[in-house]
Amino acid sequence: MIRSLAAPVGLVSVVLGLGCGAGPSTRAPSDGGAPDPCSQLHRAISRWQGDATEYLQCGPDVTGLLELTAIGYHQLVARRRFSTPYELWAPGASGALADDPIPVAPLTGGLTAGVAFLPGPTPRMFAYDPLETAWRVFPTVQAPPPGSGWVGSSQTGHWLTGSFHAGRPGPAGHQLLGLEDGQLLDRDLGDGTTRVWKIVEADGSVDIQLVPGLGGGPRDELARGHRVVPLGSGRLLEWLPRACDDSSASPAARDCAAYRV
Repeated sequence: MIRSLAAPVGLVSVVLGLGCGAGPSTRAPSDGGAPDPCSQLHRAISRWQGDATEYLQCGPDVTGLLELTAIGYHQLVARRRFSTPYELWAPGASGALADDPIPVAPLTGGLTAGVAFLPGPTPRMFAYDPLETAWRVFPTVQAPPPGSGWVGSSQTGHWLTGSFHAGRPGPAGHQLLGLEDGQLLDRDLGDGTTRVWKIVEADGSVDIQLVPGLGGGPRDELARGHRVVPLGSGRLLEWLPRACDDSSASPAARDCAAYRV
């Protein structure tokens, strides 16, 4: 099933395991009640009680899941958050991914919490830590030798003061998705509010600026638990993973497979 991703890996970022962290969610349910708790303890209790509805509201636990990120040149990097080494998956002459992935050096010691693919003629990676003001931009490398880095030299910038929630210097509680032309979709996982940042380069340095007129207010479709993948040409694919009824005659079977573009 993973091998079928070989063709489009230069176009989109495939990330397995996006969800909430150890802190509580700030998103209120659609009925206007209290915010949904999303702590690790609540997640474990919901699973033990067999309450799939509450468990899915939190999204999956990302601590042990493998993330696959497209980096351009028909390559994928596989990583577990806060662990090393990374693995580079690349297709062979037949188009199938190689059986033996290539170990590659991690970004910033393997502790980078967020990575977004920036498509373009020279593919780049945007790396950030949710609790830090600094971020980095790396050009990716085509077919690096085993054990070497899969990115080139980085350029570093900093978020503007007050860009995110009070008391958070970095984008904690946000997901950043790479778009065309060096732009990033900033998605607040709490309420689904969106903004667009643009990476600006001048005189050998980089900066990041908000793009006016783009983004939107709270939307449940873009809040925590929903999956969002850029499709290119100004479109996003969004879906909500749900347990499906195996019966094809069940109306729920279609509801659980719903998606939006």
